[in-house]
Amino acid sequence: MFEFHGLRFGGFCGSWKYKPRGNYLFEDFEVEQLLASFPAVDVFVTHNSPRLIQDRDDEVHTGFAAFNGYIQRAKPKLMLHGHQHQNVETVIAGTRVVGTFGHRLLVVPE
Repeated sequence: MFEFHGLRFGGFCGSWKYKPRGNYLFEDFEVEQLLASFPAVDVFVTHNSPRLIQDRDDEVHTGFAAFNGYIQRAKPKLMLHGHQHQNVETVIAGTRVVGTFGHRLLVVPE
């Protein structure tokens, strides 16, 4: 976690363990354990989306349920993720979830 201009940023690198070997591949229960003591941040940056939020119709481009739990607990203002290769926005539990592909200019809500 780090702070910049009064905003707390933090994140989680990695995606689903969709192949037997590789770096930064996790099962959902592992992500849940790692996030259990993760502090609340204003901007949460991840590779995957939350589960059932901006998922695609294949087993690789789905989100982590552990992120849904983190959003419920920590209530970040903004969650920014990639992986799904689409530009889309959703609001869940008061958190603006932004899937991005390429580049975007974002404003963090106050």
